[in-house]
Amino acid sequence: RLTIGWGDSVTVVQVDVQARPATPGENTISGTLPVFRNVSVMASFQTDYYISGIAPFGADLVVLAYVHPDQEDQSLRLANTEGEDG
Repeated sequence: RLTIGWGDSVTVVQVDVQARPATPGENTISGTLPVFRNVSVMASFQTDYYISGIAPFGADLVVLAYVHPDQEDQSLRLANTEGEDG
């Protein structure tokens, strides 16, 4: 899984990779070349803040965020992958 935090959105994608045999003359270490076959969006949601960092935390995500000083609600919030406060 790949977790992407960009601007005010979070997207979690699953990247499925299928290896194919190297053809004669291709310079590879393992004898196979990775070929990306499919990328599926597992979850995606918008936030009320700008994402500065994101990382997996067990089954959840932890986000380092910037909240604009003019925004009324600057409290600490927890949200699940559906974007709902938890």
